[in-house]
Amino acid sequence: MPAPTLPDYFTFYEQFDIAELDKQFAGGFEAGINGCVECCDRYAGEGRVALHYEGADGSSRAVSFDELKENAARFANLLTSLGVKPGDCVSGLLQRTPDLLVVLLGAMRAGVVYQPLFTAFGPKAIQQRVHSAGATFIITDTTNRPKLDEVENCPGIIVSGEARDGDIDLHDALAQQSDVFEPVLRKGSHPLLMLFTSGTTGAPKGVIRPTAG
Repeated sequence: MPAPTLPDYFTFYEQFDIAELDKQFAGGFEAGINGCVECCDRYAGEGRVALHYEGADGSSRAVSFDELKENAARFANLLTSLGVKPGDCVSGLLQRTPDLLVVLLGAMRAGVVYQPLFTAFGPKAIQQRVHSAGATFIITDTTNRPKLDEVENCPGIIVSGEARDGDIDLHDALAQQSDVFEPVLRKGSHPLLMLFTSGTTGAPKGVIRPTAG
């Protein structure tokens, strides 16, 4: 199969029109838009595959848009049940598994700002970023959970894998939630992601990525 031909960057930049792009979405930047709907819902309903996953343990499976939509709704319901509101922030310290997509899509579905955390970060780097972002919960996995022991005033912890006393077991909690959640509409100017600068010149600084981005 021939490699796809990518557009010339400078030509693409000159011709880019966000108003024309807005017309392609199910929602709209002014009337209201939801990232989970745009990235997932509108491709669901026909059993289409969203992800072919190859695990580090040699396992593999196909994940459909339908499955992602249902689990994103369950995660959105979980966040709501925990008191997380649209505009609040949750942090993800997760390896690149299907759970990462469920958490990201579920946060978007609930209108919650998602903060990705690099899994190579140590406790101090994590602490600085989650405190600066005002994160209400950290969603992590068994491998990265020990780092949070050294995070002072750590937010609530949701774990994919072996949860400890006081943690929330992600998969058990999702199983108790409904797979229906009405997407929270956000304007293009509303925050979608909370990213941080590298910290190579002073303390890392939070940078909001808007929904229109």
